[in-house]
This record gives sequence, structure tokens and C-alpha cells, in this order.
Amino acid sequence: MMARACLIAAVTAALLGLAAAPARAEIPDRALDAQLAQLDRFGYNEPEKAAQQLRVLLAEPAHAPHRLHIEYTLGRNAVQAGRPDDVRRIARELEAKPGGRPLSRMLLAELQDRQGQTGRSGEMAQLALDELAPACAPAATAAAIPPAVMRA
Repeated sequence: MMARACLIAAVTAALLGLAAAPARAEIPDRALDAQLAQLDRFGYNEPEKAAQQLRVLLAEPAHAPHRLHIEYTLGRNAVQAGRPDDVRRIARELEAKPGGRPLSRMLLAELQDRQGQTGRSGEMAQLALDELAPACAPAATAAAIPPAVMRA
């Protein structure tokens, strides 16, 4: 169980470190990445306020190239807030977009983990990681996974 939780955390960290999807050639926006990470953390205590700020970011034309990343963070917020219907809706929307499948799978994995379905969540997280692996250099993938997880 701990290994699955670590796998989900490692894949999530890797996904949040990507500006969106590896299939898309876009310039990373480090300021936006930092803002999304902060809103992700803020969402644990103030999910509605974080979701509101994420929706504002989605509406800004300057962030159009990073919509998948913002939508994924909004989905994580829905997981944290205990809104499974919103998580599934966001996951379906991500799945339908180019490059969105690994993000969709991670959202569903996090939801399953939150619902106590750790076996299924680990499998779903592994599918997301497998899909990301071809686009990631082996060294970059290994660096994203903490050493404790590699030994588990």
C-alpha cells in the first residue's frame, strides 16, 4: 500500500513538473508551475477558493498553451475536496484531448486511492507512467522517483 501511494506521489510530481503533456512542444512556464503547485497545496485546506483561482487561470488567454496542466490541477483539487463526479468529468475531458490521457489516468488513480481502491489506483498510476515513459529520458524518469520508491 505504501509503495502504491509512493508511486502515485512520484507520478504526480512528474506530471506537475511537466508543463502539460510531453507530446506537445511548449515552453515551460515556471511561474505558472509554481502558482499551480501552490494552489494544489492550498486546495487541501481551502478547496473552493483554490478551485475558483484555478478557473480564473483557465480563462486567461495567456495560459491557453498550459490548459491541460491547469485542468489537471483543478481535477486534483476535486479529488482533495471529495467531489468524485467532478473528478470523473475532468478526467473524461482530459482523456478526449491530445496529450491528456496520462493526466486523466492519474486523476482516476488518485480518486481510486482516496476511495480505498489501492490496487486499482496503483495499476492506473502505472498506466500513466508507462504512457509518459517513451517521451521521458530514462534518467529524467528515474530522477523523478524518490530512491525509497525505487527500492520498494
